[in-house]
Formats: sequence, C-alpha cells, structure tokens
Amino acid sequence: MATANSVTFQTDKNSLFASAINIVRDAGYIISETDDAARKIIYYADSVGKVFRPSRRFEVAITVSGSSETTATTAMLSMRVAGLSFQRWTGNHYETEIATDDEFEKDLIQFVMKELMALYQVAASETTIVNAPGAGGPKSEGCLVLLGFLGLLAAGCGFGCFTFWATLFP
Repeated sequence: MATANSVTFQTDKNSLFASAINIVRDAGYIISETDDAARKIIYYADSVGKVFRPSRRFEVAITVSGSSETTATTAMLSMRVAGLSFQRWTGNHYETEIATDDEFEKDLIQFVMKELMALYQVAASETTIVNAPGAGGPKSEGCLVLLGFLGLLAAGCGFGCFTFWATLFP
C-alpha cells in the first residue's frame, strides 16, 4: 500500500526543489534518480527490522510543481511512498510480497514536510470545492444518518414511556 501527501508552500518551484534535494541528501538517503525538468526526486529508504519482521525497502518519490498558473510564488510538493516487492521463504517455496508499514511511510513523509515547513510557509487555500466525489477521504454521512435514526428511536421510546405511565396512573 502506498502513502501520499501534498503541501503547497509559499516559494518558487526551483527553491522548493533545491531544498528538497538538500534535505534528502543531508539526511543520508541515497538519491537514485533526479529529473530537473520534471522536478522529481526518487530515493530509497529502509525500515528498521523488528523481531520476526526483517527490514523492508520503500521507494520515495518527490515531485514539485507550480500550484498556480498566474503566480510563481507558490509551489506544491507531492510525496509518494510505496513498498517494494521482496521474496519470502515459506518453507518449501518463495512468495513475493509487497513491503507495507503505514507508520514508517507516514514518518518518511512527515520528516521531509516538517523540514520544509521550517524553511517555507504553507500556502493557505483560498477556496474549497466541497462537492468533489471521493476527495478528502471517506465522508461521515452514514454516521449522521445513524445518529438521526437513534435520535428518533429515543424520542419514540420517550413518548411510549410517557404514554405507558399516563395509562397506568389515570
């Protein structure tokens, strides 16, 4: 499973891209690929092995693009972390698995984002489109419907209890 995040910073694309390269390089990651024209960095990170769980390798991709067509003062940095496949011996044959570690993937993203937030301000969005289907994760309309139903049920029970007491004590 891959984890991704995007943040818009108040700086130009070239400065943000250069800062991202410096952060990744200074942290000790080995950069396997850069593309200045596409403003893309790809590097690999290894999670620390645990008991009964060997270390896993993850590919991290960072891209920088302009977030506005009219100004050059904001740039969006997007990060994607995905586990790579590996072979695991099951006793009689090898099985191919994809490395997964949600917490490690989030930590990789947060490290770079936090370092960049120390250098640049995050640009606030001026407008929000609220009717985009599937955007922003799962919505909670089902929870509202359930709570509404429970409220009606409680009101009905209260009315029923009142009616019961009224017939019991005329």
